[in-house]
Amino acid sequence: GVDTLATRVCGAKFEHILANVAFREDFPFIRQYKILTVGGLDILFLGLVTTAYEGHPVGIVENFGKTKFLSTEATVEKFYPWLPTTDVFVALSHLGFEEDSLLAVNYPHFDLIIGGHSHTVIPEGLDINGVVVTQTGNKLRHAGITSITYRGKKIRSIDNRLVMLDTIPPSPKLREMVDRIKQ
Repeated sequence: GVDTLATRVCGAKFEHILANVAFREDFPFIRQYKILTVGGLDILFLGLVTTAYEGHPVGIVENFGKTKFLSTEATVEKFYPWLPTTDVFVALSHLGFEEDSLLAVNYPHFDLIIGGHSHTVIPEGLDINGVVVTQTGNKLRHAGITSITYRGKKIRSIDNRLVMLDTIPPSPKLREMVDRIKQ
């Protein structure tokens, strides 16, 4: 539920990005988006979660408390005017492959959709309406590696590939951390 999520957000050592949720007033701060400048490119990341189950993600309604889930379309429409001010527009999505595909069709100014929820394995980035859509499946079998090639501020290509994680031996430091967490 939302209380467990609040605990996880407070304990995390990374930022969370989620645009289509309105949390209660005392909920820890979560950004709707983040703009990073990498190699001279301004990249806008927009976080989206599914609301396909009676207006909310899968779960017990009582666990959501006063949390309000906003439609994907209304949220994207809010950010769409910003597109000309950034060089790369990325959705970090937990909508599922079907919804990611619709997002690409309806909003072709996205450059990249990094998706989840449906556990779809897309071995290479899939071009849908000029938008690269990626997903890595589930159970940490794969890691996705996405490369953006550009000249000036113009994107030349976006490539994605999957790496089988069981082919990469874990570092001793990572193994120690995982073992500690499992305990």
